[in-house]
Amino acid sequence: MSQPAEQSVRDRARRLAVRLEPQVNELARTIVERLRTEIPGFDRLPGDMRDVEIAATARQAVRDFLRYARDGPDAVALPGAEPGKQGPGGRPDGTAGSGRPDPRGRPGGAAGSGKPDPPGRPGGAAESANPDPWGRPDGAAGSVLFRERAAQRAEEGIPLTALLRSYHVGSAVLMDALEAAAGPGDEAALLLLARWQVTGLGAAVEQVTEGYLTGLADQRSAARDLARALVHGDDAETVAARHGLTLAPGYLILSVRPAPAGPRSVPGRRLLRQVLGLLPTPADGQVLSLPDDHGGCLLLPAGTSCDGLAGRLTARLPEPPVVGAAFADGPSGVPAAAEQARRIAGLVTEPGVHRLRDVLLDYHLARPADSAAALTALLEPLDGHPGLTDTVRAFLDGDSDRRRTAERLGVHPNTVDNRLTRALELTGVDPRTTRGVQLFGAALTLRRLADRADGEGPNSPTRSAG
Repeated sequence: MSQPAEQSVRDRARRLAVRLEPQVNELARTIVERLRTEIPGFDRLPGDMRDVEIAATARQAVRDFLRYARDGPDAVALPGAEPGKQGPGGRPDGTAGSGRPDPRGRPGGAAGSGKPDPPGRPGGAAESANPDPWGRPDGAAGSVLFRERAAQRAEEGIPLTALLRSYHVGSAVLMDALEAAAGPGDEAALLLLARWQVTGLGAAVEQVTEGYLTGLADQRSAARDLARALVHGDDAETVAARHGLTLAPGYLILSVRPAPAGPRSVPGRRLLRQVLGLLPTPADGQVLSLPDDHGGCLLLPAGTSCDGLAGRLTARLPEPPVVGAAFADGPSGVPAAAEQARRIAGLVTEPGVHRLRDVLLDYHLARPADSAAALTALLEPLDGHPGLTDTVRAFLDGDSDRRRTAERLGVHPNTVDNRLTRALELTGVDPRTTRGVQLFGAALTLRRLADRADGEGPNSPTRSAG
């Protein structure tokens, strides 16, 4: 294309941009509405971010691109600008440019380069070896801005896919408007504007992705430092304050390990990430992780529901792990709970989520000092119901024979069955099963030994209610 023809195309592109300038506010509203309908979760963003901040960002993005198309790369250069919030167009809200005087004296805060218009270029449209549609020659000046905004979005938990999608939505709205404003003979100008948009969008996406991943890595590193401090019993409050994180009032700790009988083709750290991906999103707080070569430890805010997690592990993972679970009432209780979860995971062989009550006897035999109280507490729900503890004791002493038990207690065999069923309902453990015999037998033995140590006989008033 000859130089006069090229200049004619640029002039037409400039006139198209001028034609859209009165529609900037309307285009910004259109972008926000498109974001509302096309990006999942947009309506759940804070109202000021959604309706004020993003709208202002979209308005500034459209205005900056039109200025570039009208006046060239120097019209909207941003060196040294104070970063604002970044939105659909990738521009900071409320910042029109570098803040230096505009040599053309345009109203509305259109800051320019501070240099006079280059000779021979209408409107000061300076050439650039690689013009950037967002007004940054060679795309260099905006790198810090894009990275910082994207890192903040990562910190706020906005998905990268949604962030990138917002850029494409803003670009599509602007191109639709340019196409609608174009007339006969504007085809080449429209193509030039589209090329500028694609170039700018590609540069923005690169910067946003790099900044987001950097921010995400920093966030994960901070969360890992906090997890390590909690599990090891270090000064978690200081670590949380240093990284701007909040400690939860309590934690559910999950220790993840490969199933002993499994093929173990999945590395431990990847196994931890797979389990993390199946966890529900906490309503309050964040999930902390501390990986190791065998899997690792996950810390969830207390109250996080893991209902159905065992089923998801089996259904969605080719090699379901074993997971030990324990609760910590506060940050100071995390080291003991993490150790308990680790030991539980080391005792079980079947994939799934296992708590102390699921492996109580095994755990007690392996580490009695930690579990004696929990094992004895198995009988507490029975103490408030006359006859239940005595019935379970007599049933075990009678080798699980209901008729012999009934004779010893002087009741009907059906009464024995009813009481054993009630014991199951209250404790979750069936005394008629092998596991129930083991657990109740151990619990009754521990209680008898404790009574003897306290100088209480078997007919002590504190126990006779059972």
